[in-house]
Amino acid sequence: SRYLNQYKDTVVVGKNFCVEGIRQHHLDQSSVRVQEVASKGAKMLVLNEVRREDIVGNQDAICRIETEVPCLLHYDPAEKRNPFMGFSQYLLFAGTPGTGKTMLANYAMTLARQIAQQHKKQLSLVTLDFEDRYQCGPIDNLRNQLSEVTQSNKVYVVSVDELDTKIPSRTRAGNEGHKSDVIGEFLRFRGGSDYQNKGNYIIIATTNKPQDIDPAILDVFHLETVKGPVSLDEKVCVLRNNLARGIARGSVKVKGWEVIRKL
Repeated sequence: SRYLNQYKDTVVVGKNFCVEGIRQHHLDQSSVRVQEVASKGAKMLVLNEVRREDIVGNQDAICRIETEVPCLLHYDPAEKRNPFMGFSQYLLFAGTPGTGKTMLANYAMTLARQIAQQHKKQLSLVTLDFEDRYQCGPIDNLRNQLSEVTQSNKVYVVSVDELDTKIPSRTRAGNEGHKSDVIGEFLRFRGGSDYQNKGNYIIIATTNKPQDIDPAILDVFHLETVKGPVSLDEKVCVLRNNLARGIARGSVKVKGWEVIRKL
């Protein structure tokens, strides 16, 4: 065929047939490599901003955040070290549903971003994925993400929601076998032997069931038990905060807050 040279790299040969003249689509290999690398990193988070005044109760947890997050942001990218090394890099907020754990995690990320913008530091807000991803099994996937954090010269706030479902106890009934490997990899990350700890990250996790987390992992974290709003005034304040946007738009009208307080 006179088109053979033009399409010579697209000959399709089967058991009982041969087809010439189908042009193959050549992918930009550099683009493929970039996409592949990007797919292996930690997942970026879209921040739901939370201000300090949005949080009701949980003052001990707020104080913990306002102590540890500024220490994180003292990371020096030029020196590749944190002068406040030894600060709590693993925070776990535990409590029943509705006590404000996720709000605390979002407040920590909001505060980190404010400080980073003020001091012009690179900051990444990410979450860890503990499952299979693309061509990676759960262990390789986790290694890729942890390596990104430790090898980068940026500051990272890593969020892990419902930690008990991500790294459950090895004695838990029905636990998948690969979870033990995940636990081992996470402990190596914490130990600093296989992964260098420059003090450029903090991991903030939440859980409803701390008793379901593997004890070895639980020991890594500073556990902060949160109770949320306790007094009637605090509970009314939560209601005000939740209705604030509707009240501002005029779609919600509330009369008799004192009556509501007594309900």
